[in-house]
Amino acid sequence: MTAFIDVKYVPGRFRKAYSKTGVLSVAGVDCLEFSLELPEKARARRIARYFDRWAKELKTMGIVDVILKNGSQCKKELLAKGFKEHDNGFMMLSKSGEIAYRASCKHDSVFLSAENADRMSVEIFNKLCDRFRYIVLEAPDYAERVFMEAGSKYGVSPSMLKKDRVVKADCAIFLSNPKGPTFLSAGCVYFAPFGCGDLVFGGTPINKINLSFPERYRKEIPEGYNAVDVLTWLYNIGRIAPEEIIVESATP
Repeated sequence: MTAFIDVKYVPGRFRKAYSKTGVLSVAGVDCLEFSLELPEKARARRIARYFDRWAKELKTMGIVDVILKNGSQCKKELLAKGFKEHDNGFMMLSKSGEIAYRASCKHDSVFLSAENADRMSVEIFNKLCDRFRYIVLEAPDYAERVFMEAGSKYGVSPSMLKKDRVVKADCAIFLSNPKGPTFLSAGCVYFAPFGCGDLVFGGTPINKINLSFPERYRKEIPEGYNAVDVLTWLYNIGRIAPEEIIVESATP
């Protein structure tokens, strides 16, 4: 279960801390709503005891994932207790093909680095075949065969990265860390949803990505909570399908 949490300090030192729990329904999914008020001038040790107690209570209720309200305080203290915020990595991964297309100026050639050929990687590869004329590929031998077969359905035969590891392409996608130092041409932009280590040289990372979500889900966002945080959670639990998310723009 996911908890929507609001933590704030209130004036005072000797007043008691106050907590309130309730049930919140978001897009048909029941969540825990947890509000926490802490005396503003309470000693650090006292605050730590509060968090120890409340963290134990939340974990007893099966809470692992949390969404923090805008302006919520003590974020580090909460996360230090083992709670996690929803990561948008897999959502961004699923949109890699569209991101590459939006960020590329010529839509001519693209480089893809992948350590395996799982379902998601092949879907991304298929989208690249549908949007670019040429694909340069780096993948293990078994994965290379899978990608070659997938590309044949689009009339695309990807070429493999050469030994000099110089990438001449409009755009590059790193689904995993490259196998070795990789050199991108000056005009190449690149996207790495989970990072690409320190082996990529040259090129320009794609940092500004604008996504559009279904309007019906935007109406479900509780007041005061960040839209991206809530929509990422809905995607991660399967409430929003990847095809419902549209990449409006992607730029360095």
